Amino acid sequence: MRTRNAVFLLVAFLMLHSISTIYAQGRVPGPGKRPDVLDLDNMPKVNGENLKIERYMQEPHIINPSALCFDKMGRLYVGAGPQYRAPKPDSPKDYIKIMIDKDHDGKVDEVKKFAEGFNSIQGMVWRDNELWVANAPDLTVLIDTDGDDAADIYRVVYRGLNTLRHGLHGLNWAPDGKLYMSYGNTRSGDHAPQVIRDLQGIRSSEPDKNPYNEDYTVKTYEKGYRTMKKQETEGAILRCDRKGKNLELFSRGLRNPWDITFDTEFNWLGTDNDPGPQRDRIFMPIELGHYTMRHPYKFDWAGKHKAVAPVAALFPTVSGSGTGVIYVQNDYFGEKHKGRYFIAD
Repeated sequence: MRTRNAVFLLVAFLMLHSISTIYAQGRVPGPGKRPDVLDLDNMPKVNGENLKIERYMQEPHIINPSALCFDKMGRLYVGAGPQYRAPKPDSPKDYIKIMIDKDHDGKVDEVKKFAEGFNSIQGMVWRDNELWVANAPDLTVLIDTDGDDAADIYRVVYRGLNTLRHGLHGLNWAPDGKLYMSYGNTRSGDHAPQVIRDLQGIRSSEPDKNPYNEDYTVKTYEKGYRTMKKQETEGAILRCDRKGKNLELFSRGLRNPWDITFDTEFNWLGTDNDPGPQRDRIFMPIELGHYTMRHPYKFDWAGKHKAVAPVAALFPTVSGSGTGVIYVQNDYFGEKHKGRYFIAD
C-alpha cells in the first residue's frame, strides 16, 4: 500500500509539470487529434530507490491540467481546461474533475465532473467540505451540499485579482488557521482587495467590497475575466482568515511565486519564477520579508544583500518554471527521502 500511495502522490505532483509541458511544446496533437496513449518517452525521468512514474489517467478525460489536490477520501481532483495560457472572453471554460480508482490498480475507473465554468484554474485546496479554487481573476469556494460529487454552491470570495500565469497560486491552509496564497506580479484590477492595490500601487475610486462571499449555482455562476495587462508590478505571499476575511500581506518583493508549502515545524518554502538569466529561485517566505522585486533601495535577485530577505537557492536553469513543491513527512518514498522537499521544475 505504501508503494502504491507513493507512486500516486508522485504522479499527481508531477502531472502539472509533465503533461502540461508536453502539450504546450507540441509533442502531442491538439484538440480533435488527441492520442490514444501518452508518449512515455516524454515523461519525467526519476532517479532514486522506490521511485517510478506511471500513467494514472490521460486525455480525453482532461486537457492541460493546471492544479490538483486530494479530498478526505484520497480521491484526486484535477483542475484543467483550455483557458491557460491564452483565455478569451468566449474561450471554452475550465473545469474540475474527480479521478476515481475503484479497484486500486493504479488506473482511473471513473471520472466525475465536480464543477465547471471557470477562468484559468491555477490552485486548489480543501478546508472541511469546501474546495477553495484560485481561478484568476477570482478566488472561489465550491461546496457539495448533497454528497453527489457535484458542487452546488459557487461562492465568489475575491474579485479583481490579476490573471493568467502571474495570478493566484499556492493555496495552503496552515496550522494557524489561515489560508496562505502566492500571488504573481501582473497588475491587478480596480476591484482587487485594498491590500493588493496598496502592494501594486493601484489608484482606484472603486470601494473595496472584498470579501464578497456571494453564492451562485452552476447555472448562475459566471467566470471572471480581465483583459491581460503586461504591466508588471510586485508579487507577494498573502494570508487571510476563513471566508476570506482579514486579508494581509505576509511577504513581498516577489515576481511570480507559484507554489508554496510548509514542513512539520511550519517553515515555508516556495519557488519564484523569472524568465531571464537570473534563473528561478527557491525562497523561504518570512513575515514582513522583502525579496527585492521593486525594492526601493536594492534589487538583488540572489538575495545576498543585507537590505533584502535571503533566498534559499537558485534553480540551475536559464529559464525554468518551478510549478510544484511538497514536503514529505512520511516514509512513503523511503527513509532516504523522509523530511525532504520535492520540487517540480
